[in-house]
Amino acid sequence: MFTVVSQITVNNASKSYILTKQGEAFILAPREEPHLYCTTLLFDSIIKFQPDFNVNWQSINFPFLSGVYLFPNAFANYPDITWIYKYPETSE
Repeated sequence: MFTVVSQITVNNASKSYILTKQGEAFILAPREEPHLYCTTLLFDSIIKFQPDFNVNWQSINFPFLSGVYLFPNAFANYPDITWIYKYPETSE
């Protein structure tokens, strides 16, 4: 588990946008189709107020699941992320 803080400020309007999605169905679908899952909810709320926010979407091709999706590592690899804590890696 990682905890991250971005230079992006999530203001009250962004929080309000996220709350409007509360109770809506989880839709795991590619970028070009209607979708709503944890990372797209965060992404959609950020780009409403910071249009230049750009993270890498990944193309995948699995049985029953293919297309371009947004994975959590896209946020972790965003250059303006400041890590405030990282669990130590363990070798087992």
